[in-house]
Amino acid sequence: MASPQQTDGRRGAEMIAAGLLGEVVEAAGGESRWRAATRIRAHVRSGGLLPRTRVPGNRFADYTVTVETGRQYAVLDPFPREGLRGVFDRGAVRIEARDGELRERRRRPREAFFGRAGLRRNLRWDALDSTYFAGYAMWNYLVTPLLLLRKDVSVTEGPEWSGEGERWRRLDARFPAEIETHSAA
Repeated sequence: MASPQQTDGRRGAEMIAAGLLGEVVEAAGGESRWRAATRIRAHVRSGGLLPRTRVPGNRFADYTVTVETGRQYAVLDPFPREGLRGVFDRGAVRIEARDGELRERRRRPREAFFGRAGLRRNLRWDALDSTYFAGYAMWNYLVTPLLLLRKDVSVTEGPEWSGEGERWRRLDARFPAEIETHSAA
């Protein structure tokens, strides 16, 4: 995947969303600050139904994730256990020792979630499945403002949502196939 594509904010029909998208990015620190960032590091502690039912052990309980903003790349450390790290690199995943020694890898992990191979993944994930999911998910979550500014991501303002006496504006985004994500829309 190429590095994030620069935009001058002029995206034809998507200009409708420019106002709200601009507000969102500004509230998250501003476009210039995001464009200046090359890496983001976060300490992650997570749990819930998915990790308890599909991920053996307590892999997601406590780790650090470092993502690069210019490409879909994330390092989970320690992961899946002390002394190892999980690396998500533009769709491929690997487990390596801290010195970089390769322990195992999967070049096209998303394919393993479908068809006959995907049956096991309905019940349990191995370390590479977990690295794939956490890697693309954390990358998407942590770089969202930059992701929405890319030229190859279609962003429009959706209909307002009302609930509990409040009205909310919303953005609808469509991602190209090259971006690993939960959903293209």
